[in-house]
Amino acid sequence: GLSLDVLHTSARRDLAMSRMARGDMSGTNAELRRLLLLSPADAWAWVILGNLNFRQNFALAERYFLRAAALSPADAYAWNGMGAMYSEKGDYRKAVTAFETALKENPRFANAHLGLAVALADSGEPRRAFEALERMFASSVVQDTRDMPTFEQAGRYYQELAKRLAAETIETAEA
Repeated sequence: GLSLDVLHTSARRDLAMSRMARGDMSGTNAELRRLLLLSPADAWAWVILGNLNFRQNFALAERYFLRAAALSPADAYAWNGMGAMYSEKGDYRKAVTAFETALKENPRFANAHLGLAVALADSGEPRRAFEALERMFASSVVQDTRDMPTFEQAGRYYQELAKRLAAETIETAEA
């Protein structure tokens, strides 16, 4: 497709995603940079660059996610990526805020519910984390097979949190 139309931005973005799925990070990076030369306002390209870089370079990834959010403030994927990055960095306050913003934009976004739950639990708020997962199960749906690992992980985490909360409240319950 790109040989027919080198300016086709969604085809270039899809090529970058295919390269990323194959593990070709340098090829992914190169395609995204070509895409951004053609279309610097492509918020999804900035999100993908953020996802590609946040484990290696938090400062750079944060710039990419903030750029995506500035270009498309209602993009739940940009906010979710930012939340995952902040969680990985250990900045749970910012992570919670980013995940909540993602959920404000898309209340059915399972990844953002799970990310919020993990960030809350990691910051010492297991009850709120448990409630976030309950909202996920009540509102989110499996769109396709790519969502299954998220729901499976959320189910395991829900059980873990339920046991943790039960252990913390057993004395009160027995009384």
